[in-house]
Amino acid sequence: MIRKLMFIILFIVMTTIAACVEIPVSTVSRIEVRDLSIPEAINANENGIALSGGEVHIFYTGNETDIADEIVEIDDPDIQLTGSAIYEVGGATRLKTDVAGTYTLNVSYGGVSVTITYKVYPDMVLMVGPNDAFQSIQDAIDFADPGYTILVEPGTYVESNITVDKTLTIEGTGVSREDVLIVPEAEDGNIDSAFSSNAQNGFIIQAHSVTLRNLALDGQGNPELTSEKNNFRIGVVTDDRVGAWNNLTVDNLLIKNVYRRGISIWPTSIEGTHIEDSRIENVIYNQGIQAAGQSTI
Repeated sequence: MIRKLMFIILFIVMTTIAACVEIPVSTVSRIEVRDLSIPEAINANENGIALSGGEVHIFYTGNETDIADEIVEIDDPDIQLTGSAIYEVGGATRLKTDVAGTYTLNVSYGGVSVTITYKVYPDMVLMVGPNDAFQSIQDAIDFADPGYTILVEPGTYVESNITVDKTLTIEGTGVSREDVLIVPEAEDGNIDSAFSSNAQNGFIIQAHSVTLRNLALDGQGNPELTSEKNNFRIGVVTDDRVGAWNNLTVDNLLIKNVYRRGISIWPTSIEGTHIEDSRIENVIYNQGIQAAGQSTI
């Protein structure tokens, strides 16, 4: 009887101790999504994007390192996926690409969420801007296929010698042409030559049927360079070193503070150049426009 009583007392004591001790429970402090394959630039299509390769890295309270406590695949059943990007096909989760727009993918685990945003562009259109797939005009040109339109959002772009080597339309989306400002990247050599001595040209044309529209170029627009120096050699120049490029359209451009010319079209065999609603200001050395061949101004 005494032994039985002692056992009951011991059980009660142990239960009381267990009730008083707070057993730590791991809580999620943050999650990160890594290696999710979303293309840099997406044009609208019906295929969607498979959730391939994405991992959710889970960090518990107290872990301040870059090494996760747990790693699971993004399609793991414990991971919650929501947002405008999600749709199901054949039992598999995919990301939408059928209509141009901005989509969100919310990834949640343990009460913690992260949001991934991506943009889908109209067919054969790329966007350049601080929050777009491309932050530089040249990067968009290099990515584009012939026939694409590159839309440049308002802002200042520090770029020289933007080489257009395929048939493209490059157009500012601002209300006025001054909303999209292109300024030189480096100091120009300021000599009477199109391409030598560290030439800082605006656009170098190396393709037929290029259109430039609703843009501004300012050779004094970069405050990091010599003050009041015209650091664009030429605003727009056709590259006669590699060919004669026909059917260039320059529409609603402002080109100012250049050294040699505002627009230079050469050689004389060029056809179909069209320049309209554009303004050239403050050319130091030569003409505002040299338009060889058959041109309409």
